[in-house]
Amino acid sequence: MRRDRETIARILDLILDNADIRVESEKAARAASALHRQGFDFSDALIGLRNRNSGCATTLTFDRKAARLPEFQILS
Repeated sequence: MRRDRETIARILDLILDNADIRVESEKAARAASALHRQGFDFSDALIGLRNRNSGCATTLTFDRKAARLPEFQILS
C-alpha cells in the first residue's frame, strides 16, 4: 500500500517522538524527516546527512533529485 508524503512524515514523527524507541542518528533522522516534507526522499536525505556527519565532503549519486541536496554531487 502506497502512502502519501504527509502520512509518511507523520509516521516518522511518531517513531522519532516515541520515548520507547531508540533511533540511530536521531538528529540526522529528524533533519531528513524535515527534508522529506520539502519533497526529498527520506532515505536519500538521511544517507547524505549521515555521510556528512561522518566527515564525507560529498556523496556521489545518479539521482538528480538527491543531487539537489547540498550533501550530494551528481554523477553523469
